[in-house]
Parts: sequence; C-alpha cells; structure tokens
Amino acid sequence: MNNSSKSVTDKLIYGLIIAFLLIGFNPQRGNAFDPANTKIVYVGGSGDYYSNITDAVAAAWDHNTIIIYPGAYTDTDVEIDSMLTFIGIGEVYWSASDTLFVLGADDVTFEGISFKVTGSVDLAVMGAYRYVMENCTLRCRTFDFGQDTSHWISCHLYPKSADGWEITGSNTMVQMRDCKMGDDIPGPDEPVYCLNITDEAMLSAYYSNFYSTESKAIYCDDSRVRLYYCMLIGNVGAAVEAEGNSNLSCLYTSFEGDDGGTPAINIEDHTTAHLNKCIIRNRAESGDHKSLYTKTTENSSLIDNNFEGQIHLDEPAAAASGDIEFYGFNSTTEGGITDESGDKKFGNVVNMHAYGFDAFSGDNATKTITVNGMPNNAIIQITPTGGTLDIGDAMSVVIHISGGRFTVYRSASNNTDDLGFNWTAEWEE
Repeated sequence: MNNSSKSVTDKLIYGLIIAFLLIGFNPQRGNAFDPANTKIVYVGGSGDYYSNITDAVAAAWDHNTIIIYPGAYTDTDVEIDSMLTFIGIGEVYWSASDTLFVLGADDVTFEGISFKVTGSVDLAVMGAYRYVMENCTLRCRTFDFGQDTSHWISCHLYPKSADGWEITGSNTMVQMRDCKMGDDIPGPDEPVYCLNITDEAMLSAYYSNFYSTESKAIYCDDSRVRLYYCMLIGNVGAAVEAEGNSNLSCLYTSFEGDDGGTPAINIEDHTTAHLNKCIIRNRAESGDHKSLYTKTTENSSLIDNNFEGQIHLDEPAAAASGDIEFYGFNSTTEGGITDESGDKKFGNVVNMHAYGFDAFSGDNATKTITVNGMPNNAIIQITPTGGTLDIGDAMSVVIHISGGRFTVYRSASNNTDDLGFNWTAEWEE
C-alpha cells in the first residue's frame, strides 16, 4: 500500500470514529441506544412497553411519537412539555374525573384518541400553545380551547355545559374541518349549547355540524365567526346569536331554529353579518316564526339566500341603524320582511323575491322602503297594506303587488305621476 492510499484509508477510519462519537454520545440526545430516547415510544400492548401515558411522556423527547395501544387509560394532570405526537391505535380511551393533561409546548398533535372527563373541571389545560386534534372524540362539561391557534380535523365533540365550550381572547383562533359538535349522549339535565366565543376570538369552520338540544348552537360576542358549508341547529334557541362588535360571515351554510319566539339567526348591537347562498329556516310549529332577526347599527349583506320564515328588522338601541343590502336572488316565505325601525334601505338589490313582503302593518302607512342600485328588469313581489316603494334609478322593473294600496316612487324623477321608467303592477284585490 502506498502512502497516498494509506492516507485516504486513515482519513476514512478517523471520520467514522468521529461520526460514531457524535451520534452515540451527543449530550443533547443522551445515549442513542437507550429505547426511551428513540423516535417512537409505546404505551400498552403486549410488548415490554410503558403501562401508562404519564411515564411515556416523561421518557419522550421533542419530535417523538407516542403510540398508544387499545385500552383504557386514567392518567391525570400529565404535563406535556415536549413537541409530541400521540397516536391511538384502535379503541383508545383516556378518561378520568379530573383534568387529563396540561400543555406546555407548541405543536402537540393528538390523533385517534377518545377523551372523557366526568367531573366539573376542564378536560385539559391548553394554555397559549398551538396544537392539533385529529379523529378524536371529546366528552366533558367544560373545555377552554386555549389562547393560540388550534386545528380540529374530523373530531366529534360533546359539550355537557350550560355555558358552552369557550373560545376566548384576541390571540385565539380555532379552525375546524369535518367536525361534529353536539349533545346527543345522556348527561346533565341543563341547557346545553356548543360554543361560547368572546373577547375578539375567531372561529373558522368548514364542513362541520353544530347541534344544540336545549339552547343556541353558537353564541359570539365581540368576536369573528366564519362558517363555510356548515349546518347549525338550535333547539329552543337560535342557531347563531351574535352581539357586541362581532362579525359573522357565512357561505353555503344552513341555519335552523326550532322556537317560535327565537329566530334562527339573531344579530344585535354592532354586529356585521354577511350571508351568502345560505338557508335560514325556523322549524317552529307556532309563534313568530322568524328566520332572521337583526337589531344592529352596522351594514349587512344578504346574497342569494333562502329564508324560510320572517326576516325581522328592528330598531337598534343606538341612534343609527344599519342598512341591509340584498344582492342576487333572496327569497323569503311565511311572513316576508317586517320592518319595525322606520324607513329601511335595501341597497343594491338584484332580483329580490320577497314572497309576502309584509313590511307595513297597522299604522305604518308613511314608511318607505328604498331600493338602490337595482338593475333593469328586476322583480319585486310585495304584500303591503300601505306605504311607499322607492325603486331608485332603475329604468325597468316588474312589481307584483297584492292587497292594499302602494305608491311607486322613483327618486331620480321625484315625481310619482311622471316616473320616467317602464313598470308593470299586477294588482290582486
């Protein structure tokens, strides 16, 4: 062997020795051959594994995965201070009468685990940490989603509280996809609703269902709620109640209420609502049958929605009232639109169908409905007992009027005798 070949061989040997020393004795990793410090830690099962979750968490390091085999586990107050992934294999039940775990690290993931707490305590303490729940089931009276971002995927959630599970705080953002939340298991005989969203928190839900047995499905105050392709059902209460400085934005979502005195959607204070291609219905067999009740000072928009039940416009406590802007095709049944706040403006109407437009009743003959930005050939169907319809700057409108007398007024001409546009009125005395 010549000197050059020996030199290359020596370098390879030295390199292997150094690599072995770095891997095997890295003080931050501990002994690489210690099973407790490998990438996967096992709980339960028939092997020589940890028998409980507490010991497995204590042995795990950042980025480790804890595999939990089928069985019932009763650990409480488990402190999770590392970035771990918990995966349940088969039927894994983690239940007790006390708090199950306390988060102390970001990016912890739970997958395929059924959690249950029977006592009147929080199921877990999530703190200000990010986490993920996927294919999990949670049953408990109270639950605080924490003060950071959490992702919920294909979870079944069963609240057992009169106050709903809490989403609160300006740093809190809860994102749900393909989740089901509702009270359909035996429990306390007290009003139950799903979510209590307050203090500038945010909920974004996609393809998820929220069901309440005795109260509203979602309540929000000074918060933001985004619902896309969801279903909300409130029994003996609203599907959604929003007040304070809230913002409600919904697309392709169904809202159902089942109380004659409570609307499917209840909007008050300074809340802004934007409903696009939604179904809003009140299933009550008696009572006022409201689908939407709004008593807000802010502007809202309704786009291509189907209302089954009365749209009720009430005067807010503040001096100024918000406009309800109708776009696209909005249809109403069983009561049409009732306006109790004086003159109400419906801006930017496109083919608004209000079957049984009951905007005027009793001694309200002087009230005015203003329709701005209406395109040509728009269609309005109304059932007034008196009042004035201002069609703005539209040049061609079809107006179906049944019952009573109604004045058609065009603001562009300011003259009911010389409207300056083509129109058709079909009277049904």
